[in-house]
Amino acid sequence: MLAENFRRDGTIRENTTRSPISETAVKAGYNINVVGFGWTNAAFVVFLHELPKELAEKLDQEQSVLATK
Repeated sequence: MLAENFRRDGTIRENTTRSPISETAVKAGYNINVVGFGWTNAAFVVFLHELPKELAEKLDQEQSVLATK
């Protein structure tokens, strides 16, 4: 899910649940889903780029399928 949300808008949001962010009803904490701290977004990008080639290709294929839905 993080990869899907990151692909969609280039950020990781706080209050991430198993539902897509655009459909998540926030019940506690922030009253909206807010863009996460810069370091969380940066860490995700670093780890994404450090994935082994096979996993990066698998993630790319999965995200390509989701992008066409």
